[in-house]
Amino acid sequence: MTKEWRERLDKILIALLTTVFTVVLTAIIKGDELKGLGKIAALLKILRFGVPLWLFITTLVVAIFGVVQWAQSRRKKILYVVWDPIQCLWGTGAMGDIPVMQLIMKGFFTNADLEKSLLITQVYLEGTKAAMALLSPIEIKAHHSIVETIHAFVQPVVGVKGERYKGNLILIDQFNRHHKLPVNLRGIDPVTTATVTPSQTSTPMSQ
Repeated sequence: MTKEWRERLDKILIALLTTVFTVVLTAIIKGDELKGLGKIAALLKILRFGVPLWLFITTLVVAIFGVVQWAQSRRKKILYVVWDPIQCLWGTGAMGDIPVMQLIMKGFFTNADLEKSLLITQVYLEGTKAAMALLSPIEIKAHHSIVETIHAFVQPVVGVKGERYKGNLILIDQFNRHHKLPVNLRGIDPVTTATVTPSQTSTPMSQ
């Protein structure tokens, strides 16, 4: 499941619980019969078995608060990168007969999580997919920063040869979280190409 779909499901769940809580609270204020609200959601069926109203409301409020906190923690940005503009490049290449974009990006990576390390296992540009895995995962310890260079190949080619490419780089960590970071890559000489075979690791781009 992609990050976008997880965020949508988070919003739907929060909206559903908030709606149920609002209806119950409104019924209390108006003095309505709470048993009649059992048709709204299966959760409210417990009211028919004599669960105290104060216990149900307290549990519901705690549940909503927990879901909100959980959703916010999942969307919290923990990976920051300051790119070196001189050493952020892209060029054309090929894997067999398939054209690919070769990416070289150097930057200062910061993991803002105070407890867990980050292990970046895959990268791709938004609108593309990884043509091959990273040669070696990038590890950033909790609450630490490192200087690292990313070498990657993606497809299809979404840039114009020789021109700058501005877009978003997606980095995937060991928890399958997707971190979106803006990039501004300088296009190299369109005559320069790189060819990759399964036995090769990477082919440096010439400027």
